[in-house]
Amino acid sequence: GPFAFVEPILLAPDVRIDPDAATGVFLGGGDADGSEGAAGGAGSSSLDATLGAATPGVWNLSAGGRIQGQIAGIKSEAGYLYRGREQLHTVSASAQGHLRLFPGGVGSDLSASVTTDLPAPGAEQRDAARENLAVSAGLLQIHRLGGDATLSLRLESLWRPAASWSDQRDPAAVYAATLFPEVIWSPAQNASLFLRSIVSPIDGSAMIIPGGSWNIFQDFTMSLFAFVAAGESSDVFHPNRPGGATVQTTFSFVY
Repeated sequence: GPFAFVEPILLAPDVRIDPDAATGVFLGGGDADGSEGAAGGAGSSSLDATLGAATPGVWNLSAGGRIQGQIAGIKSEAGYLYRGREQLHTVSASAQGHLRLFPGGVGSDLSASVTTDLPAPGAEQRDAARENLAVSAGLLQIHRLGGDATLSLRLESLWRPAASWSDQRDPAAVYAATLFPEVIWSPAQNASLFLRSIVSPIDGSAMIIPGGSWNIFQDFTMSLFAFVAAGESSDVFHPNRPGGATVQTTFSFVY
């Protein structure tokens, strides 16, 4: 199946192998140590089509691996993926840890990752490494409120240094910073209310997403949430664009 190299935080760069034909293996070495590899075809290339090949050829091969371990109590991971179709080498690294500033106080789970694309020899994207560099960081706190009630506070961010750092007055612009704040209140184990948003701080717009979920019985969950955009017509998010104000209901059954 699909093979992810960096655990997604909230919005992680897509570094997955095309699932057309993929296989993988994992070798464990302890509670947190291990290595993993995968390979797969990514569709027929133009040369394959010219030669009349019916199956994916080596020209579009995707292959890579990742390794996990503990460094000074911090869960660390490094990954590599070659994508033959794009002639790109994707490298990534991530780390997860726990920080407690005061004895007996509420600790925070911290996470960070970095990924970029390096062009293969002869590829056209000479500046791919700089242009595709993405860094993400996250902070999570969970407060116990008594009984089964909890309050979860999360703040995550995605940084693309090569993107724009100033307001371009263009809804299609790609900006250097995106924030993802989230608050989840769970009064019981089977119900929760949340408020999360995707914030574009450079142009001052946001997509606000309130909602909730209810685990009606063991394997059946109902969720209701809304998407409300806030911003001007020239911003990334604006209420008058498609999807700027919608309500969605989902039902899931696990068996």
